[in-house]
Amino acid sequence: MLTLKKINKVIAPRGYELARGKGYFYFTPLDPHNHSTPSFFEEGVYHNGRILLNDLTLDQWVEELGIKIETLEEGKKWAQRIIDV
Repeated sequence: MLTLKKINKVIAPRGYELARGKGYFYFTPLDPHNHSTPSFFEEGVYHNGRILLNDLTLDQWVEELGIKIETLEEGKKWAQRIIDV
């Protein structure tokens, strides 16, 4: 059975933790003042409108974080290209 503690132990080295919202979960930086781990624009993780912690495996939670980090990095690259023009 998964717990927030177990998931957060695995993802903490990436600078984030999983937090519980009302009917969803979201990733948040461990240190909000560290700009190398920025917050996400679209933070929630939903499944069919609502998600329970054990709806995903540990590997799937880690994958969700990876997807959000990749999406954020792509957005930063896009924004930088616009600034550089």
